[in-house]
Amino acid sequence: RVIFAIKVSGVDAEFLRKQFLGLVLVGLAALLLTGLVAIWLARRWSASVQQLQTTTRALAQGQFDAAPVPAGHGPRELLELTADVNAIAASLQRLETARRHWIAQISHELRTPLTVLRGEIESVEDWVRKPSRELVLSLGEEVRQLNRLVDDLHLLAMSDLGALPCVPRPVNAALTLTRLVERGVMRLDDALVGLDVTIAHADVPNASAVPDANWDEGRIEQVVTNLLQNAGRHTVRPGAVRIRSYRLNATSTQAACALLEVEDSAPGVAVDELAQLFEPLFRADRARQRAVPAGESGGSGMGLAIVRAIVKAHGGTVSASPAVLGGLLLRVELPLMNTLTDAPA
Repeated sequence: RVIFAIKVSGVDAEFLRKQFLGLVLVGLAALLLTGLVAIWLARRWSASVQQLQTTTRALAQGQFDAAPVPAGHGPRELLELTADVNAIAASLQRLETARRHWIAQISHELRTPLTVLRGEIESVEDWVRKPSRELVLSLGEEVRQLNRLVDDLHLLAMSDLGALPCVPRPVNAALTLTRLVERGVMRLDDALVGLDVTIAHADVPNASAVPDANWDEGRIEQVVTNLLQNAGRHTVRPGAVRIRSYRLNATSTQAACALLEVEDSAPGVAVDELAQLFEPLFRADRARQRAVPAGESGGSGMGLAIVRAIVKAHGGTVSASPAVLGGLLLRVELPLMNTLTDAPA
């Protein structure tokens, strides 16, 4: 084995020593600079993390009005987390506002008939009025109004829990809708001079006998009744109501369904309020409310919410849009069965 040893001395040794010292100094400077940058970034990002922590703790304690976390700067994951927390906070704030609105509206709706009942009963207790059949009938109507309101609230609560009671059975869509629309039309105000009803399911083979839908007829009657009452209640007299029902055959993207459209004349609903029409206790703007005929109630604001709940329980959809007549067009699609196999389409 041969070992070569190189002895460096003089100028070369001094040069190597300076180079080594320079490298050490550069390395220390780079390490120091990296540490300072890391500390700066850590403090900057930790501020955002602390703000996120403060906001999430506030949300956990029910403080849904907490200020949103500033977007700031940082890695993409931190920015996305900040956006998600802000979105959750905004959603919880909307839910809290809706909850308070619900409580206020429900208490108002319950207080009105209770106030009437209390006044009537106290008038009898003070001998201001004498018990009579008319008084009993008036009290009975208020009790029935309370009962309807409580039933509506219970139905919506069951729908939110995913347990809306429905007992579907095979029915013929054309005959069922014809019968239900005829019943609903009889309850409309005679002052509605323009009433147009068209039910066209002629493309269904043996439409008078073949069951082509699996519906809870009682619930579907609630849908038809609420739609017609909504149209009749919010239409200026003399007004017009147009009812259309026909079959939409299956396509490559959609199963066969029965379509029911209820359209009324002016006044209409603002475009930005259309999506809220199906929210419980929501009432449209005053222009729509002024159309309520004298002597009628403006309703509890739950009719269309119940329509959506029932239609959803049947696997259908409901939507609202401006009507050609100048008012509101409500469109309901209810699924049909495959008449050839007697199975759901």
